[in-house]
Amino acid sequence: MWLIHRHLSSNLTCEEYCRPSTSNSTLERLQNNYSNYEQQQQHLMKPTLSKSSCWGDCQVCGDRATGKHYGVIACEGCKGFFKRSVRNKLIYTCRAKGCCIIDKVQRNRCQRCRLEKCFKAGMNQSAVQCERKPLMISPPMSMTSNRTMVDEKRKCYHNVEDSIMPITPPASLCDPTSPHGNFNEIVDILGPQHAEFKLFIPSLAARDFSMDYIHEFATRLLFVSVDWCRSISSFRSLRKPDQIALLQKSWPEIFLIGIAQFVERFPFSPLFAYAAADLRQTSEERRDQGVVRPIPKHSKFDNVMVVKNFVFSFARMELDSMEFAYVKAIVLFNADPHIPVADPKQIEILQEQSHCAFKRYMDNKYPTQPERFAKVLLKLPSIRAIDKSSIEELFFASLIGKVRISDIMDNIVAQTHDF
Repeated sequence: MWLIHRHLSSNLTCEEYCRPSTSNSTLERLQNNYSNYEQQQQHLMKPTLSKSSCWGDCQVCGDRATGKHYGVIACEGCKGFFKRSVRNKLIYTCRAKGCCIIDKVQRNRCQRCRLEKCFKAGMNQSAVQCERKPLMISPPMSMTSNRTMVDEKRKCYHNVEDSIMPITPPASLCDPTSPHGNFNEIVDILGPQHAEFKLFIPSLAARDFSMDYIHEFATRLLFVSVDWCRSISSFRSLRKPDQIALLQKSWPEIFLIGIAQFVERFPFSPLFAYAAADLRQTSEERRDQGVVRPIPKHSKFDNVMVVKNFVFSFARMELDSMEFAYVKAIVLFNADPHIPVADPKQIEILQEQSHCAFKRYMDNKYPTQPERFAKVLLKLPSIRAIDKSSIEELFFASLIGKVRISDIMDNIVAQTHDF
């Protein structure tokens, strides 16, 4: 089964998408990983003594049902799958002529047959279409009501981010006495809910760590990070193409800061084993070919060391959750003249407000550490020096091949929550 997205690329036709390809495999595996993760998240967020046990089995896949969704008793996984499929008008194909088995174990193998079974079970697509659509914020709307809605819908975040910025924020914006300053508006960029960034990570013994675990960790972190960015109302107020452009630019930095956030639970040993094996294979190939020159720099092992050094260096600063959130916002709204956006002025304003809000938070929270703000910002250039392609190769190679994460960012956004 190969998933077809209508707007993945203007250069590819539907027929080309129907063929097995690395790109399609990428989307399918990334989305399946996130679908499983999303169901685990929702299960963890429910009370231990949940009433869901009285609903019996899901009429689509046989998993434990959590209620009646779109007219059918179903589990959270099938509920979310049906909603995304209908809302995003996704089209699927099946390689087995519509004869796939859809159960708890195999439901992610064929999305075409899974959607068909949802309809056969009686799920009503009009019920999805009648739900509240994603909210696009305009300046006159109440920021209080927006924060309340985000707080209700997003209960699963902790923070992680970073980027290159001037050490000193623009004085005109950060100075409350300046006639051009927006100092009192800065607090609306982030709220307390943005200090939450929860990532479900299975507990494994050290001997069970593998590259499969690394890829699973990376996929979950990527989706949850994109989700977090979209929970910021100021970000959602931007035009959709500008949102995608900012995510395409900032995801590597935010991703690595996420690893720093969870460094105590992230095992580097599989990455080192993977890099060492690649180094050994490269050495053997060069020897067999009679090549005597030294192995070039920037091997996988070198890339692992660069990532490890940055992650541990950043983690040693021991930022609190709100500091991570502000750094993340700075990265997200980092003004880059090379990024084609429709409203660069608004993005620049959001960048400045994030920067100044971060400084004010540090001044209030750590008044005896005036150097803390500068120390954090001085760490940011080092993350920009890490090659984006090396991050993709280390953490996503088995899932995406040569496909770039930025090329499928619009599809990743489509698989995250609506706000």
